[in-house]
Amino acid sequence: MTTASLGSRAVDTASRPVVKGGNPPGTCGRHVAYAKRLQIRKNGTGRGGYGASGLMCRGPLRRPYHGGSPFERSLVKRIVVTGGSGKAGRAVVADLGEHGYEVLDVDVTASMHPDDPTRIADLTDLGQTIESLRDADAVVHLAAIPAPNIVPPGETFRMNMMSTYNVFSAAEILGMSRVVWASSETLIGIPFEREQPRYAPIDEEHPRLPESHYALSKLAGEAIAEQFNRWSGIPFVALRISNIMEEPDYAERFPGFWDDPTLRRWNLWGYVDARDVAQAVRRSLTVDITGTEAFLVAASDNCMTRESLDLMAEVYPDVPVLGDISGHETLLSIDKAREVLGYDPQHSWRAYVSPG
Repeated sequence: MTTASLGSRAVDTASRPVVKGGNPPGTCGRHVAYAKRLQIRKNGTGRGGYGASGLMCRGPLRRPYHGGSPFERSLVKRIVVTGGSGKAGRAVVADLGEHGYEVLDVDVTASMHPDDPTRIADLTDLGQTIESLRDADAVVHLAAIPAPNIVPPGETFRMNMMSTYNVFSAAEILGMSRVVWASSETLIGIPFEREQPRYAPIDEEHPRLPESHYALSKLAGEAIAEQFNRWSGIPFVALRISNIMEEPDYAERFPGFWDDPTLRRWNLWGYVDARDVAQAVRRSLTVDITGTEAFLVAASDNCMTRESLDLMAEVYPDVPVLGDISGHETLLSIDKAREVLGYDPQHSWRAYVSPG
């Protein structure tokens, strides 16, 4: 893989078309198809109802998934990935490089890969953020305090909120074409200690019930994205990413989950491989969206040896299960990501660890 720095060309924002307004979310073909399926489920027919509740890249460029979309025709190829040295970021930088993008990692820690140039910057400083994103076509914003209880709650909120605001603001100032950023599954009420899920599988329509300052920062980020989109017309794609795993985690961690179903009840036994996060990011860069959209991103299965309905019956017997859930199917619905983004998770722990 070869990645590239973004150089020093000045950004000509006047020459970049910025779409003002545009169609509301849900009006392109994929949105309409998904919305119809969602309405069928809510109405109680079909699948179920909710009820009452500088180096240049080498090699040919691969064609992005949504061929012929207006965003693809704009030839967006220079991407800044903030937090590109982290667990998800490493996979995203590698995947985008392999698909012909010029990528720059902006982080507080340098990448360990010699071919991944890193610009060290403090994204809580607006000036540094603008300079770091200059000359990019789009930004993938992954940099954050990645979970509760790493630093004090107030500092988690401050750092996540300021970095997110600064990246969104820089995108507007520099006239970027798109922002893809890491929201979180925690918006839906995880870890489900104060309140139980309203239903399962959980989807993007589930009430947003942040239970930590970390989750609160992600909720605020989604609200801010709506306003930046309204001001600028830049599409903002929020990925509500599940618990990210890398290949070594499967053998090292997963067997410890299996004997006690309550250990992973906190997110309905969900997880996602970092490589599938990278796929979702790449598809989000080309999907035909004009507004703001959020997508749950998870593996297609649970992290347990037991089937999903069995787990729900034991741990959440009073939570309605909607639709037809079979086998180890995920309880974090990825239907919207599949139908709108074309997301298709390729990695499961079952390919690396034998339960028996």
